[in-house]
Amino acid sequence: MSSSSQRKPEISFADFDRVDIRAGTIVEAEP
Repeated sequence: MSSSSQRKPEISFADFDRVDIRAGTIVEAEP
């Protein structure tokens, strides 16, 4: 496992739920 997979989420679940994750891996997200 890469260390990046163990990072804690930096956005709220509500924000994450609105993100379209079908395109691939989220590498950065800002409000």
